[in-house]
Amino acid sequence: MTKLLDMKIKIPKLNLTESSARLACLNPMRDRGKDVLKTYESTTATWEHKPKFEFKRHLPSSGSKVWIEVYTSDEIYIEVDLGSLTGPRMRIAHKKKEALTIPLTYTAKTVPGVIGSRAGGKSGEYMLRDFAYPKHIQARKFTERIKDKYYGVFVSAIETSLTKLSKEAFK
Repeated sequence: MTKLLDMKIKIPKLNLTESSARLACLNPMRDRGKDVLKTYESTTATWEHKPKFEFKRHLPSSGSKVWIEVYTSDEIYIEVDLGSLTGPRMRIAHKKKEALTIPLTYTAKTVPGVIGSRAGGKSGEYMLRDFAYPKHIQARKFTERIKDKYYGVFVSAIETSLTKLSKEAFK
């Protein structure tokens, strides 16, 4: 039998460990997670009421999915982001001698489907009522827009970090 191809391949020693690979994923997740957090905060930049946002990185030891989770427990923000989940509800003055002060003009500080906030709020004259039906809040969909904006950024950042790690491992 004749050898058609006689080739020796030297396999380099890899300086690659599981912890270095995890770190290569976690670092860009932290950096981009801070960017996402700032973007969420920009949606309330002109609000008097400031919700608190937090994020966690998730990199399970098994599986190939990684993700970050940004969350708030602020009911006002959740209702603005998702829209009013309930129908109109009546607001009634608490005391008989008091009345609800309702602005005749109100400009929303946020716009559905747009990340960020602008000047707005109550303006003009007010009317006094014993009861009122607040308007339904149209969903602003901040979370959907932010997810669309950052998905590619996350994938790219993690791929870049892992590519850099693999090049260093073969040195």
